[in-house]
Amino acid sequence: MFEKRRRGRTGRGSNRQIGRALCALTLGVLAIATGLPAETFIPGDAAVGVPTGGLSLPANGQVGATLNLAGALLHAPEAQTKYPAITGSGYTVAILDTGVDGTHPALSGRVVAGHDFVNGDADPDDDYGHGTHVAGIVASGDTTYRGLAPEAGIAAVKVLDSSGSG
Repeated sequence: MFEKRRRGRTGRGSNRQIGRALCALTLGVLAIATGLPAETFIPGDAAVGVPTGGLSLPANGQVGATLNLAGALLHAPEAQTKYPAITGSGYTVAILDTGVDGTHPALSGRVVAGHDFVNGDADPDDDYGHGTHVAGIVASGDTTYRGLAPEAGIAAVKVLDSSGSG
């Protein structure tokens, strides 16, 4: 994961590099999910987007997957209020992760395509949970934890195994 070569040595990328890569990926997902340009979500946009100063990893370098906080961290309520007509309808978002549980009630009918590159088959079922969590942030139809684009389709692409590695 995020390895870099320096004078013949291989080492892990710094937390800052990893944080920047995650921010860039998040901006891309938000742009695709909402149909808005990525610039809409750049740091400093007080109405919609990431907090002033941008996103960063916690001081201890650990992150967690907590769906009840994801919407607030991404300012989803503000985005949904400011752009109520943007629902993701007509778009399909690819989730490249541990797969997606297409039977999850919040994602019912959302998984429109997929492939499992880990097991080499057409069933990208999530056996770790992270990909389903990410898909929920993007396209959950749940009334309590609504996704950013609740009417978007999901293309589930399993590239990480049952331990979240790949």
